[in-house]
Amino acid sequence: MSQLIPPKNGAFGTVSLVDDPFNSGISTKSSWEVIGRGSFGKVYLLKEYEPPIEYCCEGSLRNVICDPTVNYSMATLTKWAHNIFSALRFLKMKRIAHRDVKLENIFVTEGFELKLGDFGIFKRFEDGKEVAIDNAGTPNYMAPELLETSSQLSEDDLYQCDVFAAGLVLWEATFRERLPNSSSGNSPITLHFPSTTSPDVQQCFDLIERCSSSKISIKSRLTTEQALLEVESLGENFKSLIFEPERSRNQCLKTLPEGLCIEMPTTHNSLHPPDATFGTDGADMCFGKTNTIDSPERNAQQSIEMG
Repeated sequence: MSQLIPPKNGAFGTVSLVDDPFNSGISTKSSWEVIGRGSFGKVYLLKEYEPPIEYCCEGSLRNVICDPTVNYSMATLTKWAHNIFSALRFLKMKRIAHRDVKLENIFVTEGFELKLGDFGIFKRFEDGKEVAIDNAGTPNYMAPELLETSSQLSEDDLYQCDVFAAGLVLWEATFRERLPNSSSGNSPITLHFPSTTSPDVQQCFDLIERCSSSKISIKSRLTTEQALLEVESLGENFKSLIFEPERSRNQCLKTLPEGLCIEMPTTHNSLHPPDATFGTDGADMCFGKTNTIDSPERNAQQSIEMG
Protein backbone atom coordinates (compact mmCIF):
# COMPACT_ATOMS: atom_id res chain seq x y z
CA MET A 1 0.00 0.00 0.00
CA SER A 2 1.37 3.45 -0.92
CA GLN A 3 1.92 6.39 1.36
CA LEU A 4 -0.81 9.04 1.26
CA ILE A 5 1.61 11.96 1.61
CA PRO A 6 5.38 12.26 1.09
CA PRO A 7 7.46 11.60 4.23
CA LYS A 8 8.31 14.65 6.36
CA ASN A 9 11.74 14.85 7.98
CA GLY A 10 12.19 16.31 11.47
CA ALA A 11 14.76 16.37 14.24
CA PHE A 12 13.44 13.09 15.63
CA GLY A 13 13.16 11.14 12.36
CA THR A 14 10.66 10.69 9.54
CA VAL A 15 6.86 10.95 9.79
CA SER A 16 4.66 9.23 7.21
CA LEU A 17 0.91 9.02 6.68
CA VAL A 18 -0.09 5.61 5.30
CA ASP A 19 -3.44 3.91 4.84
CA ASP A 20 -2.21 0.45 5.88
CA PRO A 21 0.78 0.20 8.27
CA PHE A 22 1.08 -3.54 7.66
CA ASN A 23 1.89 -2.88 4.00
CA SER A 24 3.78 0.38 4.35
CA GLY A 25 7.34 -0.77 3.84
CA ILE A 26 8.08 -0.87 7.58
CA SER A 27 9.58 -4.12 8.88
CA THR A 28 7.07 -6.94 9.43
CA LYS A 29 8.76 -7.50 12.79
CA SER A 30 7.34 -4.19 14.02
CA SER A 31 4.38 -4.23 16.41
CA TRP A 32 1.37 -1.91 16.04
CA GLU A 33 -1.53 -1.01 18.31
CA VAL A 34 -4.69 0.87 17.33
CA ILE A 35 -5.04 3.77 19.78
CA GLY A 36 -7.82 5.76 18.09
CA ARG A 37 -9.72 6.67 14.97
CA GLY A 38 -9.85 9.96 13.13
CA SER A 39 -11.15 11.48 9.92
CA PHE A 40 -8.33 9.79 7.98
CA GLY A 41 -8.90 6.38 9.55
CA LYS A 42 -7.21 4.44 12.35
CA VAL A 43 -4.41 5.91 14.46
CA TYR A 44 -1.62 3.43 15.21
CA LEU A 45 1.05 3.45 17.89
CA LEU A 46 4.31 1.87 16.74
CA LYS A 47 5.24 -0.15 19.85
CA GLU A 48 8.17 -2.15 18.53
CA TYR A 49 10.36 -1.32 15.60
CA GLU A 50 13.32 -2.75 13.77
CA PRO A 51 15.79 -1.25 14.52
CA PRO A 52 14.30 -1.01 18.05
CA ILE A 53 13.09 2.25 19.55
CA GLU A 54 11.85 2.84 23.08
CA TYR A 55 8.63 4.49 24.22
CA CYS A 56 9.10 6.72 27.29
CA CYS A 57 5.62 6.66 28.77
CA GLU A 58 6.42 8.96 31.72
CA GLY A 59 7.25 11.85 29.41
CA SER A 60 10.09 14.24 30.19
CA LEU A 61 12.03 14.44 33.43
CA ARG A 62 10.46 17.88 33.89
CA ASN A 63 7.04 16.21 34.00
CA VAL A 64 8.21 13.73 36.62
CA ILE A 65 9.83 16.16 39.07
CA CYS A 66 6.83 18.53 38.80
CA ASP A 67 4.30 15.73 39.41
CA PRO A 68 3.22 15.92 43.10
CA THR A 69 2.07 12.30 43.06
CA VAL A 70 5.61 11.02 42.35
CA ASN A 71 7.93 10.35 45.31
CA TYR A 72 11.58 9.37 44.92
CA SER A 73 14.78 9.09 46.95
CA MET A 74 18.46 9.99 46.86
CA ALA A 75 19.01 6.51 45.44
CA THR A 76 16.78 7.54 42.53
CA LEU A 77 18.84 10.68 41.98
CA THR A 78 22.15 8.82 41.90
CA LYS A 79 20.67 6.31 39.44
CA TRP A 80 19.39 9.14 37.26
CA ALA A 81 22.79 10.83 37.41
CA HIS A 82 24.35 7.55 36.27
CA ASN A 83 21.89 7.37 33.34
CA ILE A 84 22.71 10.94 32.25
CA PHE A 85 26.50 10.71 32.52
CA SER A 86 26.51 7.27 30.88
CA ALA A 87 24.65 8.76 27.91
CA LEU A 88 27.11 11.66 27.70
CA ARG A 89 30.07 9.31 27.91
CA PHE A 90 28.63 7.24 25.05
CA LEU A 91 28.14 10.36 22.93
CA LYS A 92 31.68 11.50 23.70
CA MET A 93 33.02 8.13 22.56
CA LYS A 94 31.14 8.74 19.29
CA ARG A 95 32.53 12.30 19.20
CA ILE A 96 29.09 13.87 19.53
CA ALA A 97 28.22 16.88 21.69
CA HIS A 98 24.51 17.10 22.53
CA ARG A 99 24.48 20.87 23.30
CA ASP A 100 20.94 21.02 24.70
CA VAL A 101 20.90 18.90 27.86
CA LYS A 102 17.91 19.92 29.99
CA LEU A 103 14.99 18.28 31.78
CA GLU A 104 12.69 18.69 28.78
CA ASN A 105 15.11 16.68 26.60
CA ILE A 106 15.52 13.80 29.04
CA PHE A 107 12.77 11.20 28.80
CA VAL A 108 11.57 8.68 31.37
CA THR A 109 10.62 5.06 30.73
CA GLU A 110 7.96 3.05 32.53
CA GLY A 111 10.66 1.82 34.95
CA PHE A 112 11.88 5.41 35.54
CA GLU A 113 15.11 4.97 33.58
CA LEU A 114 16.30 8.13 31.83
CA LYS A 115 16.95 8.45 28.09
CA LEU A 116 18.65 11.47 26.55
CA GLY A 117 16.83 12.70 23.46
CA ASP A 118 16.23 15.62 21.06
CA PHE A 119 19.43 15.82 19.05
CA GLY A 120 18.26 18.79 16.99
CA ILE A 121 21.41 20.92 17.52
CA PHE A 122 24.08 18.28 18.20
CA LYS A 123 27.61 18.54 16.83
CA ARG A 124 29.50 15.55 15.39
CA PHE A 125 33.27 15.80 15.08
CA GLU A 126 35.35 13.97 12.49
CA ASP A 127 39.05 13.89 11.76
CA GLY A 128 40.02 16.21 8.95
CA LYS A 129 36.74 18.15 9.02
CA GLU A 130 36.50 21.59 10.55
CA VAL A 131 33.32 22.08 12.59
CA ALA A 132 32.00 25.56 13.29
CA ILE A 133 31.11 26.01 16.97
CA ASP A 134 28.35 28.47 17.79
CA ASN A 135 26.56 29.24 21.04
CA ALA A 136 23.35 27.35 20.32
CA GLY A 137 21.39 25.88 23.23
CA THR A 138 18.96 26.85 25.98
CA PRO A 139 20.40 29.95 27.73
CA ASN A 140 19.74 28.87 31.34
CA TYR A 141 21.67 25.63 30.79
CA MET A 142 24.56 27.10 28.82
CA ALA A 143 28.02 27.14 30.34
CA PRO A 144 29.50 30.63 30.84
CA GLU A 145 32.01 30.00 28.06
CA LEU A 146 29.12 29.64 25.60
CA LEU A 147 27.71 32.99 26.76
CA GLU A 148 30.99 34.74 26.01
CA THR A 149 31.08 35.67 22.34
CA SER A 150 34.86 35.92 22.42
CA SER A 151 35.40 32.37 23.68
CA GLN A 152 37.28 29.99 21.39
CA LEU A 153 35.94 26.53 22.27
CA SER A 154 37.42 23.18 21.34
CA GLU A 155 35.78 19.80 20.87
CA ASP A 156 36.59 18.81 24.47
CA ASP A 157 35.16 22.11 25.71
CA LEU A 158 31.79 21.28 24.16
CA TYR A 159 31.72 17.95 26.00
CA GLN A 160 32.41 19.89 29.21
CA CYS A 161 29.50 22.21 28.41
CA ASP A 162 27.21 19.16 28.31
CA VAL A 163 28.49 18.16 31.77
CA PHE A 164 27.79 21.71 33.00
CA ALA A 165 24.17 21.40 31.87
CA ALA A 166 23.86 17.92 33.39
CA GLY A 167 24.84 19.32 36.80
CA LEU A 168 22.06 21.91 36.54
CA VAL A 169 19.59 19.14 35.69
CA LEU A 170 20.63 17.27 38.84
CA TRP A 171 20.17 20.41 40.95
CA GLU A 172 16.61 20.78 39.67
CA ALA A 173 15.84 17.10 40.27
CA THR A 174 17.27 17.27 43.79
CA PHE A 175 15.20 20.25 44.94
CA ARG A 176 12.28 19.75 42.52
CA GLU A 177 12.48 23.39 41.46
CA ARG A 178 13.29 25.35 38.36
CA LEU A 179 16.68 26.98 38.08
CA PRO A 180 16.86 30.44 39.67
CA ASN A 181 16.88 33.39 37.31
CA SER A 182 20.26 34.81 36.35
CA SER A 183 21.07 38.39 37.30
CA SER A 184 21.35 39.23 33.59
CA GLY A 185 20.70 37.50 30.33
CA ASN A 186 24.40 36.98 29.60
CA SER A 187 25.58 35.74 32.99
CA PRO A 188 25.42 32.21 34.46
CA ILE A 189 22.90 31.54 37.17
CA THR A 190 23.81 31.24 40.84
CA LEU A 191 22.83 28.04 42.62
CA HIS A 192 22.25 27.70 46.36
CA PHE A 193 22.68 24.61 48.50
CA PRO A 194 21.17 24.27 51.98
CA SER A 195 23.42 23.01 54.77
CA THR A 196 23.14 19.27 55.17
CA THR A 197 23.79 16.90 58.07
CA SER A 198 24.58 14.02 55.72
CA PRO A 199 28.14 13.60 54.34
CA ASP A 200 26.70 11.55 51.49
CA VAL A 201 24.27 14.31 50.50
CA GLN A 202 27.09 16.85 50.78
CA GLN A 203 29.06 14.75 48.29
CA CYS A 204 26.11 15.03 45.91
CA PHE A 205 26.08 18.80 46.33
CA ASP A 206 29.85 18.92 45.74
CA LEU A 207 29.46 16.83 42.59
CA ILE A 208 26.91 19.27 41.17
CA GLU A 209 29.13 22.22 42.06
CA ARG A 210 32.20 20.73 40.37
CA CYS A 211 30.12 20.14 37.24
CA SER A 212 28.31 23.47 37.10
CA SER A 213 30.16 26.21 38.98
CA SER A 214 31.17 29.17 36.84
CA LYS A 215 33.91 29.86 39.41
CA ILE A 216 35.67 26.71 38.23
CA SER A 217 37.44 26.95 34.87
CA ILE A 218 36.13 24.77 32.07
CA LYS A 219 39.37 22.75 32.10
CA SER A 220 39.03 22.04 35.83
CA ARG A 221 35.37 20.98 35.95
CA LEU A 222 34.56 17.30 36.15
CA THR A 223 34.71 15.40 32.89
CA THR A 224 31.99 12.94 31.92
CA GLU A 225 34.21 10.04 32.97
CA GLN A 226 35.10 11.59 36.34
CA ALA A 227 31.48 12.42 37.12
CA LEU A 228 30.39 8.89 36.25
CA LEU A 229 32.98 7.36 38.59
CA GLU A 230 31.86 9.59 41.47
CA VAL A 231 28.20 8.81 40.85
CA GLU A 232 28.92 5.08 40.94
CA SER A 233 30.57 5.54 44.35
CA LEU A 234 27.67 7.65 45.64
CA GLY A 235 25.18 5.01 44.56
CA GLU A 236 26.70 2.62 47.06
CA ASN A 237 26.09 5.12 49.86
CA PHE A 238 22.34 5.26 49.16
CA LYS A 239 21.72 1.60 48.38
CA SER A 240 19.58 1.20 51.53
CA LEU A 241 16.96 3.46 49.91
CA ILE A 242 14.49 2.31 47.28
CA PHE A 243 15.43 3.36 43.75
CA GLU A 244 12.13 3.16 41.87
CA PRO A 245 9.82 6.14 42.47
CA GLU A 246 6.39 5.47 43.90
CA ARG A 247 3.10 7.20 43.22
CA SER A 248 0.61 8.48 45.79
CA ARG A 249 -2.46 9.37 43.73
CA ASN A 250 -4.09 11.54 46.42
CA GLN A 251 -0.95 13.56 47.16
CA CYS A 252 -1.24 17.25 46.29
CA LEU A 253 2.20 18.62 47.22
CA LYS A 254 5.62 17.63 45.98
CA THR A 255 8.00 15.90 48.40
CA LEU A 256 11.74 16.32 48.62
CA PRO A 257 13.74 13.16 47.93
CA GLU A 258 13.85 10.62 50.72
CA GLY A 259 17.28 10.75 52.38
CA LEU A 260 17.86 14.47 51.67
CA CYS A 261 18.96 15.67 55.11
CA ILE A 262 19.15 19.44 55.32
CA GLU A 263 19.37 22.01 58.10
CA MET A 264 16.72 24.69 58.30
CA PRO A 265 16.62 27.68 60.69
CA THR A 266 13.58 27.96 62.97
CA THR A 267 12.64 31.28 61.36
CA HIS A 268 11.84 29.64 58.02
CA ASN A 269 9.26 26.87 58.21
CA SER A 270 8.00 26.51 54.66
CA LEU A 271 9.61 23.08 54.32
CA HIS A 272 8.93 21.80 57.82
CA PRO A 273 7.09 18.51 58.13
CA PRO A 274 3.99 18.58 60.35
CA ASP A 275 5.52 16.36 63.04
CA ALA A 276 8.96 18.03 63.24
CA THR A 277 10.37 19.21 66.55
CA PHE A 278 12.75 22.15 66.44
CA GLY A 279 15.40 23.43 68.83
CA THR A 280 16.54 26.99 69.33
CA ASP A 281 19.44 26.81 66.91
CA GLY A 282 17.74 25.12 64.01
CA ALA A 283 16.62 21.67 62.98
CA ASP A 284 18.15 18.72 61.22
CA MET A 285 15.68 17.47 58.66
CA CYS A 286 15.93 14.18 56.81
CA PHE A 287 13.16 14.34 54.25
CA GLY A 288 11.03 11.33 53.45
CA LYS A 289 7.76 10.71 51.68
CA THR A 290 5.58 12.70 54.10
CA ASN A 291 7.60 15.92 53.99
CA THR A 292 6.14 18.32 51.49
CA ILE A 293 7.23 21.37 49.58
CA ASP A 294 4.64 24.12 49.89
CA SER A 295 6.78 27.04 48.71
CA PRO A 296 8.65 27.47 45.41
CA GLU A 297 11.35 29.56 47.07
CA ARG A 298 14.38 27.95 48.72
CA ASN A 299 15.87 29.31 51.90
CA ALA A 300 19.02 31.14 50.84
CA GLN A 301 20.13 32.37 54.27
CA GLN A 302 21.72 29.04 55.24
CA SER A 303 22.97 28.23 51.78
CA ILE A 304 26.29 27.68 50.12
CA GLU A 305 26.59 29.96 47.12
CA MET A 306 28.23 28.90 43.97
CA GLY A 307 28.78 30.94 40.85
